[in-house]
Amino acid sequence: MVGILRLTRYGLPLTIGFGGALIRLASGGTSPSGIVLTFLLGVSLGSLVHLMLGAVAVISGSPDVVPPPNMARRLEMLEKDKRILLRSIREIEFDASLQKLDADDAQRLVTPLKQRAMRLLKELDAARVDEHSGVDEQIANEVKSRLAEAGGAS
Repeated sequence: MVGILRLTRYGLPLTIGFGGALIRLASGGTSPSGIVLTFLLGVSLGSLVHLMLGAVAVISGSPDVVPPPNMARRLEMLEKDKRILLRSIREIEFDASLQKLDADDAQRLVTPLKQRAMRLLKELDAARVDEHSGVDEQIANEVKSRLAEAGGAS
């Protein structure tokens, strides 16, 4: 699907535009403005078809079309959520220690926050591993390509 989208990005609009202009010329239309207008109409139609194909690809969930999530942004959001959760837990525990909050109420409030924090920490660890595995893969590929170049040069 990605190959089709790359091909249709410029190829389809230009093909339809030139085809329309040639048909207009062949049918006896010699006014330059008519030929240019036909070309632009064809390019517009081809661009519309390209956009529709792209929408179908995104809706169908083609993994090559949907951009990967920005890993740095994801880590940043997870870190922010972690800080908020930990701050909330500390505040509730502090209020309970000052007896501003009943111990049972504090426990009832803190338990789901701690569970959520544990899930968040696991997700954060997984995201960090994903981020580093991509870098490791790039390094390994670079080493392989340089070794291949060095072996080919000998």
